[in-house]
Amino acid sequence: MATTYYTEEITAVPFGVLRKGLSVVLPSPVAFVIAAVFRLRGLLGMPLKPSYAVGELGSERDVSYDEMPTHAISKWAPILEELRDLGFTPLKYTMPDIIGQKEQAAAYFLDNAGSTIATLEWMRMRGAEGIEEKTPFEFNSYARDDPEVMTGSVTKEDMALADMLKLDFVDLQVLPNTLRPTEVYQRHLQRIQGRSFYEMTPEAALQENKARARRRFEWVADQGLLRPLSPAEVARVSEMWLE
Repeated sequence: MATTYYTEEITAVPFGVLRKGLSVVLPSPVAFVIAAVFRLRGLLGMPLKPSYAVGELGSERDVSYDEMPTHAISKWAPILEELRDLGFTPLKYTMPDIIGQKEQAAAYFLDNAGSTIATLEWMRMRGAEGIEEKTPFEFNSYARDDPEVMTGSVTKEDMALADMLKLDFVDLQVLPNTLRPTEVYQRHLQRIQGRSFYEMTPEAALQENKARARRRFEWVADQGLLRPLSPAEVARVSEMWLE
């Protein structure tokens, strides 16, 4: 069980990035006003009330494929088939420690060359039109020197918000989930050509991915894009359910 729970803090997102992201789903004038209100709350130290939160890194638990949520397996099926055809082998399946109105799972894979780790996520939460499910995935390659190279796949609505994750040490490209995993992987391979990346065993890949994930987590927390919940917030969110 986690000792600290974190939630995304949209009021910490820079105004321009937030306005751009909201403009995808809202008229521009409305997006402008809402983005301004959110940023003002952030500047005044008035965070939004969270509806879910996730435990710190290390609080997740490794599970077998058979223990994964049936919703996740169903949504992942076509992506998993393509990853197998591309020669990716499973590294691990995990379930984060989550409280509140969200369900989540993740799976990790390594390609034949040992130079690219695929991370596949499943999220189920409340959206504007009821409960929605998303299956973002990403390919990551690491070297001794920065930047890391990440090629991700998300919904069109989430693409604009990818600007929030422009870390100094990550060369990021986000593509729409209308592209097949094979196409996204080929784009990733093109992006890492001409540079020497680690060629890892499964054990080394897990260790390297863990270290890189921690560095990213700490950056996001330092930027205020993730904030820890107070004990009172944990108690309140723990009593909230998705259904």
